Amino acid sequence: MKTLITICLLNKTNHFLLLLITLALVFSYASAEIKYKEIDTTISELSLNQSQRYQLDMNNDGINEYFFNHGNQMGDIVCEIYSEPTSFTNEILVDNGTPTILGYLEEISESLSEWLNTYNGVGTNALYFLGNWPGSVEKYVAVRFKINNSYHYGWIGIEIPSDSTYIKIKDCAYEDVAGQSILAGDKDVDYVQEISLSNNPIIYSYNKNIFIKLTSDIKAEIRGELYDINGNLKLSFVIEQETTELNLENLNTGIYFIRLNFDNKMIRRKNETPCRSFIVILS
Repeated sequence: MKTLITICLLNKTNHFLLLLITLALVFSYASAEIKYKEIDTTISELSLNQSQRYQLDMNNDGINEYFFNHGNQMGDIVCEIYSEPTSFTNEILVDNGTPTILGYLEEISESLSEWLNTYNGVGTNALYFLGNWPGSVEKYVAVRFKINNSYHYGWIGIEIPSDSTYIKIKDCAYEDVAGQSILAGDKDVDYVQEISLSNNPIIYSYNKNIFIKLTSDIKAEIRGELYDINGNLKLSFVIEQETTELNLENLNTGIYFIRLNFDNKMIRRKNETPCRSFIVILS
């Protein structure tokens, strides 16, 4: 059983009450495992009527599911993604004819719409990265493709500058259990084992302050990141003592995600499921 642990921290009305909504909001992934691949490939072609392509094999079976194209079409710079022909089952989540732009930890599942395969039986049509895609750094494309006639859900990490002069395909991942949802950007790799079940980080908020208390003696630096609900990185910080206080007066009220990393690995419970992200509410 793999579980995403979420902890909701309340406001001054309830003082320092730590609301454990883990049981109510737990996302269970029975026998699931995320298959992650680092790519770090950039394609760019600015010469007139020329293009550069990158083909992506999500599950390393020797068959490409998608490909990206960057080029100059009659003077217009284009950034595109396609379903690889000749499959009718390699689909992309779209919104008004362009790939849906997802932030960090947004859920990808069967319930979303619209899923589109760009192969029409003769050729494959382009989906253009338009709208809010130019200028995107930490954004994700949602995909689903079939393995043994069943859909598997995944994501592809994308970076496109504001002038669209390149596409950077950063990484990708998918759930190896058919039909299982996945969170955009979730890698589920290399979780550290040093923090035991009874010694988890304690995180709580009061007004615009967040307090992080470590109850285990870890002889190394712990780094943290704070993201807003759209997946934008708002703060990076280092934990060097038992209790760390973050003053976030410059941030708007709302929901934020905290991720903690030790030795470049995300903190988890010992012999338990990964504690990948903590949710905090700034009031």
